[in-house]
Amino acid sequence: MAENILEQISKTEKIPLSVIKKEITNGRCAVLKNLKRNINPVAIGNKFRCKVNINIGLSPESKDIKQEIDKLNLIIKYGADTVMDLTPSVYSNTTRKELIKNCSIPFGTVPIYTMIESQKDIKKINKTFILDSIERQCEEGVDFMTLHSAFRRTHLKYVKKRLMPVVSRGGALIARYMSITGNENPFYEYFPEIMDVLAKYSVAVSIGDGLRPGCLADATDKAQLAELYEMRELLKICRKKGVYAMVEGPGHIPLNEIEKNVSIARKATSDAPLYFLGPLVIDSAMGFDHINGAIGSAMAGYYGVSLLCAVSPSEHIGLPNLKDIKSTLEVFELVKRAVNVAKGFKDFKIREKEMSLARKNFDWLKQFELSIDPNFTEERFHELNGKKSKHCSMCGSKYCAVKNSIKAMETV
Repeated sequence: MAENILEQISKTEKIPLSVIKKEITNGRCAVLKNLKRNINPVAIGNKFRCKVNINIGLSPESKDIKQEIDKLNLIIKYGADTVMDLTPSVYSNTTRKELIKNCSIPFGTVPIYTMIESQKDIKKINKTFILDSIERQCEEGVDFMTLHSAFRRTHLKYVKKRLMPVVSRGGALIARYMSITGNENPFYEYFPEIMDVLAKYSVAVSIGDGLRPGCLADATDKAQLAELYEMRELLKICRKKGVYAMVEGPGHIPLNEIEKNVSIARKATSDAPLYFLGPLVIDSAMGFDHINGAIGSAMAGYYGVSLLCAVSPSEHIGLPNLKDIKSTLEVFELVKRAVNVAKGFKDFKIREKEMSLARKNFDWLKQFELSIDPNFTEERFHELNGKKSKHCSMCGSKYCAVKNSIKAMETV
């Protein structure tokens, strides 16, 4: 990794260069930046600020690339740290190129989505096809890729015992491949050669959790843990090849199992950077899964997950629209701030103190500025209190606790 890139990370994270180099050497830091891209590098690891990813992309039911670009612009505006394009099948190549062109933050993909559209396509999955497809995306500027490489044929017996079999789109495609062909997962079989391609471009791998639990009943089961322990072996190859690596995690996990899940993953992977979806703490939050995911993410982030994959309100309903994406960004910005305050990062703690001082001084403009969505907060204030109000309508001027307590302290 070029020294100037590490210096950029040091400046952004306010962490000494020596610490960053040590974390990289020990496989505890993944740097997201393709050598062909002119973006600020993003460091993922437990020593660094907790970060948020958000997913976009077309589906067979929605083919409006302009809407995805609008989503991307919103994502960048609201300060998400990374973005992934999950567009499948024939739409993926055009969409990916268009999104990368408009993207100023690390950009991720799931290459298998471009490879399999029908059962017939499974027969063309071979070593050359996989390596060529992945290198094409590296050439285009993709910064990190999810590869469901740790899902083995031997794990299928555990899937049969689940309430929900495989809920990962990529994992399900690989399950189809293995069951139809009788072959091993090709992303496992050719993993060393794939890492050689990624190393040329300094593209990071996110080792995907194809067997993440899709319901609380399957949380922390044999399928999930078997895949996790296979990830541990793949990480050894990543480190040998000089490829930055992250490990993906669940999924649907009840509150009381989140700490255990993070602890098991950190121990199994020698504290490799963890990238969790949610976790979602209940199964019945349809329409409110951004809040469901935020609860789990806050806990997971505090316990040591480095990159949190945001979950939209429509996670189990349909493809999120712009309104969903905005709600998701707002809620997960709150999560990110909460985790980084708890982890002790000075600039995050300073912002919260500045907000408290602004409240004490009735500096509404400063409060709006420091809020998660300044425009929304200011509009809501005036909606509830009028344009000229200097106090809020909760207590009014006469019963304001801050005003009354300040006056009380004057005589103490």
